Amino acid sequence: MSWGLSPWGLHPYGLGTSVPFSVLSVEARAELVVRVSLTRAALAQQSTGVGDALNPRTWLIVDENGFAFTVLSVREISLATAFELYLLQKLGPSGISHTLHAPFLKDTQGGAITVSEMDFDGLQAAAFSAGARSTQVDFAKSADNFFQFGAGGDYEVHAGNSLLKKLFYRRLSTSPGGFFHLADYGLGIGLKEPLNAARLVQLKVEVQKQLQLEPEVEQVAASVRLDANGVLLIMVSAKIAATGTEIKETFIPRVVST
Repeated sequence: MSWGLSPWGLHPYGLGTSVPFSVLSVEARAELVVRVSLTRAALAQQSTGVGDALNPRTWLIVDENGFAFTVLSVREISLATAFELYLLQKLGPSGISHTLHAPFLKDTQGGAITVSEMDFDGLQAAAFSAGARSTQVDFAKSADNFFQFGAGGDYEVHAGNSLLKKLFYRRLSTSPGGFFHLADYGLGIGLKEPLNAARLVQLKVEVQKQLQLEPEVEQVAASVRLDANGVLLIMVSAKIAATGTEIKETFIPRVVST
């Protein structure tokens, strides 16, 4: 029996195993973090299992405008009854409704979830500041693929334009499905891939679609062509949303035959 509305009364002692397996609460903990609590323990064994709580694909978050957030990873917080979801895109501000969906989530016995979705509010407006959207960084590496260190002994990082160029190349060179939890990530231009005029037109559309998915990007334009030696050149012009600055870069992902 329950001992009131305190955490001890609600779960795990107050609910018991006879209570239907469902979502108990959802809360935005940070711009990129959502905490989910369940009425009882979920299956939490591996990040690739179907219906496993540790699998990012088990979870879906959509805002009131229909925008679907990408869940990058999941961390177990408490006895398989609470989890934190780490997102690629930032949540909307307070007043914007978001909905968590987990229709395929299973409990420890493989049972299906009963109540699999719940609405939750975005963050308070104070959590956002003008021009603060571009906050991603990545470790900087030398030409021989070693991490670099600054004068103070900390790791050097890539941010802004240099990071965006790195993220673009990563998308262009990663094969679709290369990251199992990012179904729409990657273009994967094949080595020695035959290209004709029609394929070049299609490739331009695919390049722009992929690069536009980067959260830092406000708009992007691309052109593709083969040079005299049969080398594929991808010219990209993009605008960074937070700063309004533009970058122009030429990528040479692979040598192809004509």
